[in-house]
Amino acid sequence: MPVKTVSCWSAPRPEDVGEFERYYAEVHVPHATRVPGATRLTLTLATDGSEMPSAFYRVAELFFETHEDLSAATQTVEWAELLNDAGSMHERFGVTALSGFGTPVDATMTPGTSRPSAGSFVWAQQP
Repeated sequence: MPVKTVSCWSAPRPEDVGEFERYYAEVHVPHATRVPGATRLTLTLATDGSEMPSAFYRVAELFFETHEDLSAATQTVEWAELLNDAGSMHERFGVTALSGFGTPVDATMTPGTSRPSAGSFVWAQQP
């Protein structure tokens, strides 16, 4: 069963936004793409296009085919490098990150119905 890690990043200091974005794209994201066993990486800039304030600045989701693949990945040099780089970003840009693991569950939303019960969801709008 698929599993993913989710990392929710706070905003960098205002004077560091440009450098943070450059570093994130050119250094940190490549670390994530090198993690063995990872099958997909989804990146979200949570401030894009919304007038509502966001609780997070960036959200990154790293997917694996199985819990075993994720567990094996956490024992690799590439995983350690990713975590070390995240730590350096905390110091350099004043960001914090909340991270967790979970099994994604697709939920189909039907107009006029209530939301599904709690869990980890990927919202899928029916055509």
